[in-house]
Amino acid sequence: MSARVKIEIGDLFSMQLPNGKSAYCQYIFRHSGFGDLVRVFDHITDAPIGSITELEMANLLFPPVFVGLVAAVKDGRWTRIGNAPVSGFAFPRFRDTMGTKPGTYHDWSIWDGKKHSMVGDLPEEMRALELKSIWGCDALADRIVAGTYRGDRML
Repeated sequence: MSARVKIEIGDLFSMQLPNGKSAYCQYIFRHSGFGDLVRVFDHITDAPIGSITELEMANLLFPPVFVGLVAAVKDGRWTRIGNAPVSGFAFPRFRDTMGTKPGTYHDWSIWDGKKHSMVGDLPEEMRALELKSIWGCDALADRIVAGTYRGDRML
């Protein structure tokens, strides 16, 4: 039987990317129905950081995303490097559609963590919202390296 993984809000993690570099994220919220929400910092390094203070002023690479956090930590792909307060947190909105491939859809809704609000065609100002989805750690690492993902082409 494997040991239980203890993760707390504010925990900071390093993740090894496929290109050999390291990326960093912070666990910011646990949604009762959708899981663990993290923010990924726009701070990619060739070698592991010396101190979590390097992340204090870092911007975000993209809006917060849901991930399979426990699995990523349990199997050693993500390493806890510290804990820091989660300041200024407000639950983000997510865009949602039944579409699964790049293209234009007319059934968009916006999810605020509690309810969906139908919008139909996705307004320009909502196209930067994250898709409502749960990322696996490998897929998230690939997205970080590529700098884009198929959701960028779903309108």
